[in-house]
Amino acid sequence: MTSDTPNQNPILGQGETKTLGILSSLFEEFSRSLDLDQTMQKVVEVTKAMMSAEGVALFLLENADTELVCRVCSTPTDITGMRISARQGIIGRSIRREKVQLVADASTDPDFVRGVDGMAGSQVRSIVCAPLTLGGKSFGALQAMNKTAYGERFDEKDQNFLSTLANAASLAIHNAKLVSQVLDEERTRQELSLAREIQEAVFPDARQGGHVIAGYNLSARSVSGDFYDYLEVSPGRFCFCLGDVSGKGVNAALMVARVSGLFRYLAKSKTSPAELLAAMNTELCETMTRGMFVTMVAGVYERKDKMIEMANAGHHPPLQMQANNIIAYEQASPPLGVLPDIAFEPYVLRLKDGALYIFTDGLTECWTDHQQPLGNDGVKALIRKHATVPLTERLKVIVEDATQWKMKTGGYLNDDITLLVIDG
Repeated sequence: MTSDTPNQNPILGQGETKTLGILSSLFEEFSRSLDLDQTMQKVVEVTKAMMSAEGVALFLLENADTELVCRVCSTPTDITGMRISARQGIIGRSIRREKVQLVADASTDPDFVRGVDGMAGSQVRSIVCAPLTLGGKSFGALQAMNKTAYGERFDEKDQNFLSTLANAASLAIHNAKLVSQVLDEERTRQELSLAREIQEAVFPDARQGGHVIAGYNLSARSVSGDFYDYLEVSPGRFCFCLGDVSGKGVNAALMVARVSGLFRYLAKSKTSPAELLAAMNTELCETMTRGMFVTMVAGVYERKDKMIEMANAGHHPPLQMQANNIIAYEQASPPLGVLPDIAFEPYVLRLKDGALYIFTDGLTECWTDHQQPLGNDGVKALIRKHATVPLTERLKVIVEDATQWKMKTGGYLNDDITLLVIDG
């Protein structure tokens, strides 16, 4: 028996597979976008269709962040150009708190302001609004109003979807802004500058680590193929990852943005790191550019019990320091994007009073002199040497120590260096 229905991702449910596929294609499309107005219009159209909303509007901050102006909308009455105070309404609250606002019943919300959140032309029943942020700073908001099916209201699923879409839209809008600002610059410098902005936007705000997780990246070139991310998915429970995209330059940096977007989306629904990697691998095998792959470690840290569960997709072994002893976790499966239907093996460890170090091979490949690469033993020595340095400073100190000979003698690095530490 045959069917015209596309094959579904075996790791995900049917609805989740559809959503993930759409988001994945949007990440790729957004990364290529060069026109700001077209990008914002696409964001509004996709949001309205995917969320079955009666109205969607995209606002950007202007006038020293005191006003919000509607740049694009798809609402019962056109409100393009509408200006409101950045402190008004649910949309203003979303920007002030830098969090998605889900309002199931607008009539009971004390911040609801008709004409501000109402978008004109309809009776407002339900609202969901996500801030557009980059580098820990909001620059606008994306707001949806009312489900098209009467009586239905936005729910937590809509909230999570809009949050993920707003992250992708933030990058897309920022990228398009950069392009419009540097059209007269030399083409190569333009691409490198844009890609570096994408790279920096992928890295999380240090405040999200709850003072127990920190990351550091040093690019060998203007852009990096390394990445790390972490987020608190529930109180005291952190999901984290560190990876390395094959290749270098703009293509690798754009792939980093895409992979990081997939991680952020799946981390909110996948409780097991092995399950998360399997879902990412299936998606990347279907859409990865030929010849590219991703090595990656993903895990979950429970702060209360100091327990870490991890899975490794072809990446360098993480190191755990306990007292003065360092343990290497060698277990690894193939990289992401190479072979479909891979089962990733999880392993569990207790952090106790030590720390877990995850890093890319750019660190081990540093040189201490003309004849001697740092290697695993050299990295272990640096971990021991700087173990008492505060977490917020330790990563940079380790990297500076590892690269001092190369930077003095050559002034450049051969590969990107990225380091993530969990210190409970």
